[in-house]
Amino acid sequence: MIQCKGLLTGLLVFFVVLGSVVGVTGKRGPYKNVTRLRWAGPPGSEPGSYEDFIRQYNLISIPPLEIREVYRTVGRGKGDHILIVVEESLYPLIESGLMGYVADLEAEGYTVTVVLDTAFGGTPMELRNYLQSIYNSEGLCGALLMGDLPIAWHESTWDKGGHEEYPCDYFFMDLDGQWFDIDENGIYDQHSGDRLPEIWEGRMIASPLGENEADYIINLFGKSASYRQGTFPQSHRGLTFIDDDWSNWTTCGMDSIYSSQVKVVNDHQSTVADTYRLELGEGYESIQLCAHSWPEGHVFSSRPCDCAAYAHAYIESDSPRECQLRIGGKDGFKVWLNGEEILTDADGTVGIDDDHIPVSLNEGVNSLLVKVA
Repeated sequence: MIQCKGLLTGLLVFFVVLGSVVGVTGKRGPYKNVTRLRWAGPPGSEPGSYEDFIRQYNLISIPPLEIREVYRTVGRGKGDHILIVVEESLYPLIESGLMGYVADLEAEGYTVTVVLDTAFGGTPMELRNYLQSIYNSEGLCGALLMGDLPIAWHESTWDKGGHEEYPCDYFFMDLDGQWFDIDENGIYDQHSGDRLPEIWEGRMIASPLGENEADYIINLFGKSASYRQGTFPQSHRGLTFIDDDWSNWTTCGMDSIYSSQVKVVNDHQSTVADTYRLELGEGYESIQLCAHSWPEGHVFSSRPCDCAAYAHAYIESDSPRECQLRIGGKDGFKVWLNGEEILTDADGTVGIDDDHIPVSLNEGVNSLLVKVA
């Protein structure tokens, strides 16, 4: 878009819309130069809202949280403490697998406490307060939540438009930060104070998959035991599969786990669905996928070849004048005004008009050419 001081012959607003950001470094810093994930499902697959969640789980009226302890490591030593919170109705169905998992943790030096949520109730804040009390009184390195237990939601409104609301388990990891629901709609919208996590938190919830939730969880315990016993069939190596919007990323930190045993797939020709299917069968222990997705699948960009596109426009001015060119997009681009190159941005930008540069228009017709590659 070009903005000018003074009047033009008529009104001209010129947009070159190239998409959103790519990259992890640049003029606006590492965070703002990272492409935000977007919902990539087909029409009709839009994400559920907090209101949908409340209706699905019938959470209009919630009983208070009630906790009952069922297991504690005997002769608890000085090892890191792990708390496991289980939905009471799920516990008898998974008890044998759970206690095997507990034994594996104790063999590694952890002390473990298992408690039950006996009322299928409690607000997220009540559960957080309980975790906080255990952290302060007994010490706690992490918590595992199993079954349908309280889930906190957070909402964000972005500077360039858009609103998102989503489950946020970080609420249970940061135990001394401050969380606020300013508009009192049940969704947290501000987070301040010390925002670093005090504990790790994991969640096992398979009820959305059907009535055999316990079978899924027991199967996962079996995989955990195999991993610890060294009988896990996957070899100790990892894969990062990075689609176009993040294609300058490489190991994504997985080399800190697997050293040189990380395969990186990040070129435009290879990051397609067929290649990803083949890689899934190669027996990696861990896969880091960077792609736009929805709960039922992933969407990969399609670039059969390296190519460039051009946009050409003529701008008429009734007199010489100073203007501002605003342009942006996820791919690299160049801009020429009246045959002179005035801008090169190889990395792209976050928004559609994030690059601002001063330009001079001549009296009469001016030629503006944009290359996208």
